[in-house]
Formats: sequence, C-alpha cells, structure tokens
Amino acid sequence: MVNIASSSMQQNARYVSASNGYQFSTCTVSTLSSSAFSSSSSFASNALSCSSVASEALGLLNASMSSSRAELCSSVAQVMSSASSISSSVASIIQAFAHPSLVSSSSKHDVSSNDCVEVGMAYWYGTDIEQSYVQAVAWFGAAAKQGHADAQYMLGMAYWLGQGTEQSYVEAVAWYRCAAEQTHAHAQCALGCAYWFGQGVTQSYTEAVEWYRCAAEQGNRGAQYELGDAYRLGQGVTQSYTEAVKWYSKAAEQGYANAQYMLGVTYVDA
Repeated sequence: MVNIASSSMQQNARYVSASNGYQFSTCTVSTLSSSAFSSSSSFASNALSCSSVASEALGLLNASMSSSRAELCSSVAQVMSSASSISSSVASIIQAFAHPSLVSSSSKHDVSSNDCVEVGMAYWYGTDIEQSYVQAVAWFGAAAKQGHADAQYMLGMAYWLGQGTEQSYVEAVAWYRCAAEQTHAHAQCALGCAYWFGQGVTQSYTEAVEWYRCAAEQGNRGAQYELGDAYRLGQGVTQSYTEAVKWYSKAAEQGYANAQYMLGVTYVDA
C-alpha cells in the first residue's frame, strides 16, 4: 500500500531538486536551507549583504511609506550618516525609495519592481533584517504585478511551499506560468515539474517535457536532468537512451550530482 504522505513529500523533494537555482532541504521541504539562494541566478549578485544600520534603514523605509517625503528623506539621511559601511545594493535601494519621483504615496507599487525584489529577497532570507515570508510575499507581489519575472517566480515558489501565504499549487502554477512565458528558466523548470506530477494542473508528461526543454535549452541543469529522465523512461517523448545520455551529460557537466549518477545508470542499462 502506498504511503500518500510519503509519496507527496518525495514528489515535492524532486520538484525542489529539479528547480535547481534555489536549493532547499529535501528532508523538510517547507523549511528553506540557509544556503538556498544560488549564486548562479540572475539576481544573486544583488542579494543584500550589509551592516545592521542598513537593516535599520530598510526598516525605516518599509515603516514610513505613508510618511511625507521630507520626513522619509530626513529619517534615511540620519541612518545613512551613521553608517561607516553600507553595501552599494542597499544604498541604491535607499536612494530610490527617497527619490521624490518614487516616494509619492503610501503604496509599494510606487517603488520600482527591481527595488521591490531587492527588499523581498532581504525579507525572504532574513539578510540583515528580521526574516519574514509574509513581508517577502507582499514585496514580491508588488513587483510581480508589474511584470517582474524574478518576482513572479519567487511568488510562485511561495505559493508552492506555502511560505508567507496559504499553500496553493494552482496559484503557484499561475505565477510560474507568467514568469515562464517571459523565458525565466527556473520558472519553466518549475512549471514542467507541476505538469509532471499533476499539481495545480492536469497531469501531462507531454506538457512537462515541453517546459523542461525550454529551460534545458537555456542551460538550466535541473531541467536538463528531468529531460534526460523523460527520455530514459519514454514519458512524454519517444524513449531514447541516446537523448537521455545527451541531457544527463549536459547537467552532469554542470556538477549536478543526480545527473552524474543517472548517467552511469543509463550507460549500464543501455
């Protein structure tokens, strides 16, 4: 008899592994690893790394969006004047928030989408600011609605894992699709996983393979591994060890351990 809970966790663990770029603990899928944010992602270079005073600045900015422009600029100036060292990334966000053309109302939507993602990532990983998935989701949501693909992917992941919001595969898939249609490789791979397991969408190996291929051709190693699996098993495509080896090799060359293992297995089976 199949243990449904165990099966579900294995599926989520495989999804998490395949999404790659953002590594999670496969032991407890709902708990993010401290090293989750991959340096290979398109916005890893902008991850916040700053002193406690930068955290204070972000706190002021978030708390005072409804304050007058003069009050906000004054508060930020005071915090910045006491900083001996502050990252260029955080400094740029502070300057953007304090800019008259951006701080014109109490809405997060008046801030640029890139800035929203920056603050969202700070809250998501608790980087020199009190960690809060709820706050992260709010900021990702503001950027996602402006069409920011990274934010749409992160919002989809939040819904998929139930972090900072009610868990919903349907909502997760909707946001993954928005990002995937903008050629976001991680989102394409995640959407492929959703179709593979039939979570949030009608199960379809054919659809899964199509999205895996989109991501794999962009060099996403998780998608390359999954595409190799599809060819090895003949699910969604005509079975082919040659194609399986091709895609496993691409992922293996990027250091993907599962692909390296399956490459050996495929050579033995073939």
